Amino acid sequence: MKKSLLALVLASLCGSTMAANVYDKDGTTLKIDGRVQAVVYNGANAKAGDHDSTLENSARLGIGGATKVGDFKLQGYSQWDMADGSSKRGDSIKARDQYVGAEYANFGGVKLGRYKGAINYVTSVTDVFDDFGTNAQSANDERNSSRIEYSYSGYGFDGKLGFVTANDSYSLENGFKADKTAKIENAYSVALGYTFPIALPLSIRAGHELVNGQNDKKDGVRLSHLDDVRTTVLGVSLGDAAQGFYGALSYTDRKFGFMEHDVKDLKSKGFEAVVRYTLDCGVSFTAGYNVIKYKQDNVDSKKVISVSQRSIPLYINWQVNPNFNVWTEARIDANSRDTWKKLNAAKLNLSYGEDKNFASIGARYTF
Repeated sequence: MKKSLLALVLASLCGSTMAANVYDKDGTTLKIDGRVQAVVYNGANAKAGDHDSTLENSARLGIGGATKVGDFKLQGYSQWDMADGSSKRGDSIKARDQYVGAEYANFGGVKLGRYKGAINYVTSVTDVFDDFGTNAQSANDERNSSRIEYSYSGYGFDGKLGFVTANDSYSLENGFKADKTAKIENAYSVALGYTFPIALPLSIRAGHELVNGQNDKKDGVRLSHLDDVRTTVLGVSLGDAAQGFYGALSYTDRKFGFMEHDVKDLKSKGFEAVVRYTLDCGVSFTAGYNVIKYKQDNVDSKKVISVSQRSIPLYINWQVNPNFNVWTEARIDANSRDTWKKLNAAKLNLSYGEDKNFASIGARYTF
């Protein structure tokens, strides 16, 4: 296998354009990647003490390999959030992605393990901030185990088919706090996209996911009160997020269905818009708008919950070179005090839970 092709395979495998080549011989490679960063957060972000400003350090480490067997490319990858010595993480190491996979010629590949699901391919068009974006989309950080996924990319088309086996700790977003982690029987997902090869690349994407709660019972009581979770996502982007003009829109429609006859579906609909411009020197300016609306009726079809959460993320980043970048970021809260009372009273699993404006400045080295 040529080194140029191996670099492309491992960049896709590791999710990073930077990786240290540890071994490369006879069609087999081993590479490591990671990052170290330090970020200063303002007092409103409650990172330390009673809303005191603080500097937070963190590190991430990944290792992956690939080997060729005939027309097959076999690969594996694991990535962890490393211990940072703080009271938040201390000496613990937390798994992020862990999977094995195989690709065959130009027919796509299969991946098994822990990673983000298929519909994240759709919503990722607006995931271009560091900390304070993606407040209005589902599945942004739903990195779950027990996944099986087939993916294909070619001729401008991208497609993903996903399946999740039974999982007792499946992460879910944009529902109630009580349902952040759920017991599920299985899940199915599909995502499709096409990129038009024009001067400013135009990408149109769509996806759907169905998550089924566990049917198992203990003492006659079902272990999961979730019946199912249905999510439909749409995304469109214009341009290249790494150079020149870039604009993107994403829409999420998620519905939580419950087993209890007197509990109606919880519905969330999120919309995000992003505009970015990157100068030739590597400095980019990004602004966005996020709004998500929650609704739930009672048995008499009267509104129990009807409230929206809005925010405006702002971001300036300087990619000094492929390894090092610095940035400053802010999130402007666009909710009234009355809105926050309703949001907190509803006990929703929100991206952030205070009527505060957040800001940060950070630096990162990626290898």
